[in-house]
Amino acid sequence: MEISTALLVVSLIAGFSLGIITGIIPGIHVNNTAALLLAMMPLLQNYNIPPIYIVIVILSNAITHTFIDIIPAVLVAVPEPDTALAVLPGHSMTIEGRGLEAIRLSALGSAGGVITSLLLIPPLAWIFGQFYEYLYEYMAWMPTPPTQSSP
Repeated sequence: MEISTALLVVSLIAGFSLGIITGIIPGIHVNNTAALLLAMMPLLQNYNIPPIYIVIVILSNAITHTFIDIIPAVLVAVPEPDTALAVLPGHSMTIEGRGLEAIRLSALGSAGGVITSLLLIPPLAWIFGQFYEYLYEYMAWMPTPPTQSSP
């Protein structure tokens, strides 16, 4: 499958923009936009937009949302269930005049989570790759691994 650089950049910008919107506005969640995008998938495929770009929009939306959703929780004390535990210390810091520090610390924690996740991909991929054949018989919903044809 070929990846179009232009569509990749547009998908990342769209996901980033949606993540800002879902993060800033309380009550709007990543799952809302993901459901809408999945519902629009047949329409987007009519315009020759492959599903991989919709996945990229959803993933970049979710990652951006995790960075931004702390802002209304800390500054306005309107948390979502994901940020409910951050309201008390974050709001206390806001009352002390350190609200931006609370947001910065949350962003650093989110960035650390993203970096840790990226670092865990290679070892976990290797581990699951070693046990895939054994686990396959217990996971009927998993697709059969593709076979490589010889040239």
